[in-house]
Amino acid sequence: MEAFQDSGQPDDHLSSGVAHGNDAAPSPTSDTADASSSTEARTASLFAAVAGRHDGSHSRKGAAERKASAASVAFSSAEPADSFEQSWYVWHAAHIDALASPHGYLSPVALTWLSSGDSAEVPLFPGTWHAQDDTIVYEPDAHHLVMNAGRTVARPMSFTARNKGENDLADFDYGDLRVEVRSLPGAFIGGAPRFWLRLKNPHSITRRRFFGVPHYRPNPDWVLPAHFTPCDKARVTRQESVEPSVFQLLPVIGTVDFEYRGAGYSLEVVDDHGTPTVFFADATSGHETYGNGRILEFGQAAACAIDRIDFNRAYNFPCAFTPYCTCPVPRRENRLPFHVTAGERTPFEAQEA
Repeated sequence: MEAFQDSGQPDDHLSSGVAHGNDAAPSPTSDTADASSSTEARTASLFAAVAGRHDGSHSRKGAAERKASAASVAFSSAEPADSFEQSWYVWHAAHIDALASPHGYLSPVALTWLSSGDSAEVPLFPGTWHAQDDTIVYEPDAHHLVMNAGRTVARPMSFTARNKGENDLADFDYGDLRVEVRSLPGAFIGGAPRFWLRLKNPHSITRRRFFGVPHYRPNPDWVLPAHFTPCDKARVTRQESVEPSVFQLLPVIGTVDFEYRGAGYSLEVVDDHGTPTVFFADATSGHETYGNGRILEFGQAAACAIDRIDFNRAYNFPCAFTPYCTCPVPRRENRLPFHVTAGERTPFEAQEA
């Protein structure tokens, strides 16, 4: 803000007597002249104030007219936004926000496995874990504050795996660190479930160095009409994963059927934690896109409402960013023979691996 400064020059009226040493009394006509001059000055000031108000009104009116004119020019010259493209970028920004959140898939730093009879500790995280049959127990360290479900863990806690699918059993927090407790079915590995403990650190190198995911330009040509065909009867698919000897059991709810360049294709749809989901690979996998394939979700709407497949929203598996995951490998039925040049491309992290 600019400060007001004294000009340093003396007031003319006050300095006249001092400069000339004038001590004499004023002449008899001086009071009348001064009064007349003062009256004229006040009148002039009044007219100036009134004129100023009128000038200010005109000024404000002129400013409003200029703004209206500028707005009119802006509207007439504005380029209409591409609503399809805008919608995609809004969706992708939300996806990236979730990925890069403090305990998203950029923060895993360790993965510990337990089978029945095993005990283990997680690096940097206090306490001990024990697995027996279908149950895992966390034994806390009394000297450290560990939280679970918003409460301090003061005594051992047990969690029992359900029969089917991957189970999200619990999350434990110690400062910024988090351990996710999960189980996988044991139908193909001796009957008893296997448990895994994933340590997430918001200060991981991967998260600190993350600066986005490359992708194809959104293209409405990759939104294809589709039809959902539900399964005749409920069935569960055995899904191999990127982790050797680890399988996932996922409910298959049907197929999404579509045409591309005159040929018909079907992709198996599974129920992944309540969301109709497709794990697929195509001719770009391992070249322009991540080698294991990509994921397409159809939101929380009922699967029977699926009427299109939007490949622009194909995104990378978490294992494209970290080795501490158990991502499923797309089944042979979900490998497309053509190039799907839409959606996310190979992450920089996977390119450097």
